[in-house]
Amino acid sequence: MKNIMLALIKSEIFGSEFKHKSEFTEKELASLYSESNKQDMAHIVASALQRLGIDSGEKFKKSLLLALLRREQQNIELQRICSVLTESKIDHIVLKGSYIKSLYPKDWMRTSCDIDILIRESDLKDAIAQITERLCYNQESDGSKDCSLVAKNGVNLELHFSLCGGYEGDKYLKNVWSYAIKDESNEYSHTLSPEFFLFYHIAHMAVHMNEGGCGIRPFVDFKLFTDNIAFDESVIKKMLADCRYDRFYNGVKNLSAVWFDNLPHSEETLLFEEYVISGGVYGTRENLGAVGKRKGGSFFGYLVKRIFMPKEKLRLVYPKIDKYPILIPYYQVKRWFKLTNKSTYQSAKNELSGSKNAELTSKLFDSLGL
Repeated sequence: MKNIMLALIKSEIFGSEFKHKSEFTEKELASLYSESNKQDMAHIVASALQRLGIDSGEKFKKSLLLALLRREQQNIELQRICSVLTESKIDHIVLKGSYIKSLYPKDWMRTSCDIDILIRESDLKDAIAQITERLCYNQESDGSKDCSLVAKNGVNLELHFSLCGGYEGDKYLKNVWSYAIKDESNEYSHTLSPEFFLFYHIAHMAVHMNEGGCGIRPFVDFKLFTDNIAFDESVIKKMLADCRYDRFYNGVKNLSAVWFDNLPHSEETLLFEEYVISGGVYGTRENLGAVGKRKGGSFFGYLVKRIFMPKEKLRLVYPKIDKYPILIPYYQVKRWFKLTNKSTYQSAKNELSGSKNAELTSKLFDSLGL
């Protein structure tokens, strides 16, 4: 069903001919929905089936309607937020899906859980005040690099003031505003240079790979961006090499070519495909366990690292640590007690079982330079 899902996505986004089946059994549709929903691609598969005149069933139809509704709501909110930031003289950059949606045949095809906008850290307090007071958003949480706010209609805004996350890419990500291009018609609205946007995309994918998976969507984004946006490849290659993402970039490029340009698989792309497909959008505990065992050097070493989370990771979960470092032991213990929750215990068990996949994952990550 994986190959059929990929073929349907390819036909809907890139216009290729779908040559597989003209009808599906109820069981096959259920399997196709499960596979595509895990990738947050069910709405695209639903649209392809509809275009082909294939009755997809209620779940697919619902996913399509929800994608249309979500994108319409986000478009409205994005316009409102950017207007308020501009009127408040706050520099801002639209990130991720809200930016790249324009490259899709129809913008609703590029779903996003959140609206992601970057502002300067010095403007954070003012931006939050303007958005909560003028647009009636509720502030949900503070993080070490972003703040989450929610509109009355449920649309979530991730207001970023940093793109750094404690990884190799921070060498460039910390200087993001040096790569911002001012909009000619709006001095407070900016876009990222094409090279920086692509670098950020690859760096962000690498982070998700280290956390259990990134899903198919970033590969679609990559293909659409590299096919449609002019960029200086020598510049992006230097940035990637400086942060040791060059082999990962080539791996993403190769797997995209297999999926969307009919190139044959290699041993690396087969391993890469399995990791991405099995991990879905948010990754799996099994994949995370396999990555963790590789990083830990031994199962025991990995277990110790997972029990005693490093400060830079712990602070992302519990931002109060920045202000009160003395609370680090308390929050370490608090994490341990989460295991008393049945679902958390099962997740942890699945994560540890991922050690079975450690050998193949280690081979893949060695190949990709991760």
